[in-house]
Amino acid sequence: MALREVNLVPSELLFHRQVRRHLSLWSVGLIAALLLIIGGNLLHTQLVLAKNRSLISLNEVDASLDTRIVQIKRLQKELDSLHERQAVLESIRRNQPYSHVLLRLAEVMNERTWLAQLVIDESREDKDATKMELTGYSFSNEDLGDFLSRLTGTLVFRDVALKYANEMEDPRPKEREKGSARVINFQLVCSLSGE
Repeated sequence: MALREVNLVPSELLFHRQVRRHLSLWSVGLIAALLLIIGGNLLHTQLVLAKNRSLISLNEVDASLDTRIVQIKRLQKELDSLHERQAVLESIRRNQPYSHVLLRLAEVMNERTWLAQLVIDESREDKDATKMELTGYSFSNEDLGDFLSRLTGTLVFRDVALKYANEMEDPRPKEREKGSARVINFQLVCSLSGE
C-alpha cells in the first residue's frame, strides 16, 4: 500500500499565495532599495548644497570684505585729511600773535616799574601750557607789589610767582650819572590763559 499525497487546496489559490508572497517580498525589497537610494541622494544633495552654500557664503564674505576694505580706505583718507587740517590749525594756534598779552601787560604796568626782558615759552609737552617770564626793575618794593597785585587780578595771567627780587644800583646810564639811585631787580613767572 502506497501513500499518496493529495492536496485538497485548489491550485489557483496556491498560485495566488505564491504570487502574493513574491510580490510582497519584491515590493519590500524595492521599497527598501528606493529608501536607500532616496536617502543617499538626499545626503549627497545636502553635502553638495552645503559645499555650494559655503562657497556662496565665502564669495559673499569676500565681496563684503572687499566693500569693507574700500570703506576703510576711504575713511582712512578722510582721517588723514582731518589730521592734516588739525596740524595746520595747531600751527596757526601755536603761532598766534601775543598782542593781546602785551596790551594787558601795558594796562597793568605802573609808571614806576619797567621791564627789561619778556620771554614767552610754549611747552612742547603740554600744548595748553604757555609760560611767560618777566625780568625788570621797580623803584620800590611797594611799586613791585602793586604791579604783582594788578598782574594777578587779570584773567590773562595765571599762577603769578615771584622768583626773586634784589636791590641793586640803577642799570640805566643816565640815572647813574645823576647819582646812585637804588632799584629793585625782579623776575617773575606766570602762565598765560587762552582768553
